[in-house]
Amino acid sequence: MIKTISSLVFALLLSNLLVAQSPIATYELELKETSTTLLTDSLLDHRVKAHNEIKTGLSNVLKNEGSFAHPFDSIKHISIQYPKDSSFRIFSWQLYQDLDHYLYGGILQEKNTNRITVLEDQRAEILDPEFDVVNASEWYGAVYYNIHDFDHKDGKAYLLFGLNSYKMLENQKIVDVLTLTDKGPKFGAAVFFKPEGLKAEKRRLVYTYSAEASFRLTFEPSLDLVIFDHLAPGRSIRGTSVWVPDGTYMGYKLIDQKWVYQEKLFHEVLSEAPIEVPVLNTRRNKDIFGEEQKVKNKLAKASTEKGKGKKKRKKKKED
Repeated sequence: MIKTISSLVFALLLSNLLVAQSPIATYELELKETSTTLLTDSLLDHRVKAHNEIKTGLSNVLKNEGSFAHPFDSIKHISIQYPKDSSFRIFSWQLYQDLDHYLYGGILQEKNTNRITVLEDQRAEILDPEFDVVNASEWYGAVYYNIHDFDHKDGKAYLLFGLNSYKMLENQKIVDVLTLTDKGPKFGAAVFFKPEGLKAEKRRLVYTYSAEASFRLTFEPSLDLVIFDHLAPGRSIRGTSVWVPDGTYMGYKLIDQKWVYQEKLFHEVLSEAPIEVPVLNTRRNKDIFGEEQKVKNKLAKASTEKGKGKKKRKKKKED
């Protein structure tokens, strides 16, 4: 009898625990299904709906107290990145529209304040991507795969390493610079310098390269460097001009709170650039998570005509 009562008490406690967890845990199951639709559904309308549902639903559920502690580790099709100090995390994902058009979604959640910021992809409106400093509503969209923190003159700052599928035959990898201010996150900062340069060369690094190539761009802890493949002119499978790795490496080293350009890091010339983690496999029959790109295969004959009539606005440059 005592054993039976103990079992009932344990079951009741377990049930109460599950109920307490249900808003976030239940949503994670929905998010898992929605993110799969976003990545694999053959119909654009379904993918757009999934993108919007993730942006709205995730931003709402993250407002729940204690949500930062929930890892959402069952979600495979959304990148979730934390800095070393775990002061925030960024959710980012990709919406495939057609062979030459992609839209990115992102949400930044800050740990101490639980401030939730939705990031709006405005790459098409950014005239000078390597120089413009923007806020969350003017975000240079990407799926982030690494974060590295560093001390900056204005306080703690973070390098955000990201990938976006720029066009059918070209990809981009970027290094954005995030600073968290009282008014919200700011993207881009004057931290990239040439040797002996008195003014910053760039506010963000943007590299466009052939989608058939493997391009490395990351922070390498063993070298204490941002390291990347040097790009040289090449030809795509369609004969168009593209940029491809030439087997040499460049980098940026943190010196006096500035990232200073380092030319030709190694004497060796590699015949083939090293491949990063599988999640970033950029072959065209794979998606950004290294899985078979079903949508592209089904829509291989989709129109590639680019949108017209978008008015670009030029933003102020900062030193």
